[in-house]
Amino acid sequence: MANEAEFLSPLGENALLFRRMHAREELGRLPEYSIELLRLSKSPAIFAADLLGKSINVKLLVSEGKYRYFNGVVTRFEQGGSTGRFDIYRVEMRPWLWHLTLGADSRIFQDKTAVEILDFVFNEYGSSSKIEKKLTGAFRKRNHTVQYRESDFNFVSRLMEEEGIYYYFKHEKDKHTLVLCNSASGHAPIEGGDLTWGLKQKEQQTREDIVTAWSRTHALRSLKYTHTDFSPEAPTADIKGDAVRDPGYPKPNDLEVFDYPGGYDDLTMTAGKTSANVEEAKRLAKLRVEAFESGHVIASGLTPWRHMSTGYTFNLLDHPNKGGYLVTRSDYELEFAGYEANADDTSQGFSCRFDAVPKATAFQPQPSATRPRVHGPQTATVVGPKGDEIHTDKFGRVKVQFRWDRIGKKDEKASCWIRVSHPWASKQFGMIALPRIGDEVVVEFLEGDPDRPLITGRVYNGDNMPPYELPTQATVSGIKSQSSKGGALTNANELRFDDKKDSEYIWFQAEKDYHQLVKNDAFATVKNDLWVDVVKNVAHKIGENFTMDIGKVTTIAVKEDTHVKLGADLNMEVTGALNLKVTDAVAFKGAAAMAITAGQGLDISAGQALNMAATSTLHIKGMGIVIDGGTQLCIKAGGAFITLGPEGVTIQGTMTKINSGGGAGSANSAAQASPAAPKEPAAPKENKDPLAK
Repeated sequence: MANEAEFLSPLGENALLFRRMHAREELGRLPEYSIELLRLSKSPAIFAADLLGKSINVKLLVSEGKYRYFNGVVTRFEQGGSTGRFDIYRVEMRPWLWHLTLGADSRIFQDKTAVEILDFVFNEYGSSSKIEKKLTGAFRKRNHTVQYRESDFNFVSRLMEEEGIYYYFKHEKDKHTLVLCNSASGHAPIEGGDLTWGLKQKEQQTREDIVTAWSRTHALRSLKYTHTDFSPEAPTADIKGDAVRDPGYPKPNDLEVFDYPGGYDDLTMTAGKTSANVEEAKRLAKLRVEAFESGHVIASGLTPWRHMSTGYTFNLLDHPNKGGYLVTRSDYELEFAGYEANADDTSQGFSCRFDAVPKATAFQPQPSATRPRVHGPQTATVVGPKGDEIHTDKFGRVKVQFRWDRIGKKDEKASCWIRVSHPWASKQFGMIALPRIGDEVVVEFLEGDPDRPLITGRVYNGDNMPPYELPTQATVSGIKSQSSKGGALTNANELRFDDKKDSEYIWFQAEKDYHQLVKNDAFATVKNDLWVDVVKNVAHKIGENFTMDIGKVTTIAVKEDTHVKLGADLNMEVTGALNLKVTDAVAFKGAAAMAITAGQGLDISAGQALNMAATSTLHIKGMGIVIDGGTQLCIKAGGAFITLGPEGVTIQGTMTKINSGGGAGSANSAAQASPAAPKEPAAPKENKDPLAK
């Protein structure tokens, strides 16, 4: 009997003869094909380099003039053993997608759908022409998707599992195609389409479109899937999503699976759009329930039908479980080894043991890809647009360049916006200090998930040294900023503490303005000197009283004018002398009476004339009055006058009376000045530590 299976390779026709193949195909899993080959022992040996990485085919006769091909790449080569005239070779064949298991990377994808990310990764392997997409529906833009220290295959696998995408392969001669699908529309009927159950033994020997063994298993599975997540832009929002399936039989309870985090908040923090998160939560929950459902009813069968293939549908006839089924798994056994004269026909044949689910089932494979975890914190560098020093958004988030990211350009596109931890973060109050471009920050990941970074700290390094020289200034601590943009190291606001024993101090610097607001009392106690140096102006506005108590001397030097305006009285009491020296004129004006009282003598001296005038009577009174005119003394009243001079005394008047009676008026005594005593300054309140006991 001629062989019905052939091995085709770059080595040429019949260089290796097909003996047997065991193959396993499964929806959403990498297929594997183990092939055993023969070569005449007298022929030159074949080496691994002749086949490894090369495209090969297994050609299987399915009917008169029609062939089925299994195509792939040699991933393993083994030479060893012999049988009769032949040496035995074994090869492992895998699809091109298997190459992704050999590549691993760490990188960030931003603002791309899962399908766009898949295309990017597949194109790196030159496989864009080897993909067929049978996908329905739209896929969300993923704000931030990280591949972290994982193989390219694991990355694309978990991405597909998250989005409800699975795959199988379609084989042709010298070619195989990856078929991506997410619904029943992605599956076509097997050629022939129908398989019959229950044929008699005689008919089974002449027909292959039959099922020779069949079982159908029902298994208890979870009925409900619920998950939730946290949305930073709406922290009180309920973004829970769930889905439930009807098992069609009495259920013991809800059999619910609850999980957190759901992984559907991309941390976009687009306020007011949590409804999109809820819809995504429901969509993902539905996928998880479909995976439960896919394991609820599983049929298993055995057939010699050579068209049987994973990812295709068939109809089962003449059986109580008749109906449409989707093949989810196939295990093939091919053996065609009639190369020896005594070969037995029983060694010739094809059989397929398969699993299938009812065609009406919304199939989803059980997730198998592992999600990478970041164990412990990492450090990264804050980045932003060229020329900027601070790059942030309204939430105070920043962007970073991770050490493991080879694609990032150290700019504002290097990562998603990442939230920053602060010592105190409350509702529009707390503490804030944004990391600046070039700073090294400590990044941790919520649940260890590389898709959910959070900045939890900052560290100095060789480029960004501490603001104070260490270890010589180890006792110094504080806060020092830098003016932006373009500020030098000396352009800073600073609050510094030095705890060096016996040299302790606090230093405060405002690079420009200093604003202080005290909504009630303010206290300051200085146990020694207070020095204030103001280069320009000082202005004080006091709504009520001002009190100053000086224990000793007050010295004030004013180099130009001094202006004082009082709304009421000015009271001054000088215990000692009052000395007033004026190099120019002195003017006193009182709207009412003015009194000057001296406890002893009062001297008034003028360098030139001394003028005294009163709009009414001028009184001068003393125990004795001495008027010394020097050269002349003149007393004048009306038209009369008396003049005393060296020549004598002249009395002139209309009528001059001497000893003629009458009486002299009495001069008023000088009024006694009684200035009001100034008030004693009130004692200042005690500056008491509120925490002191």
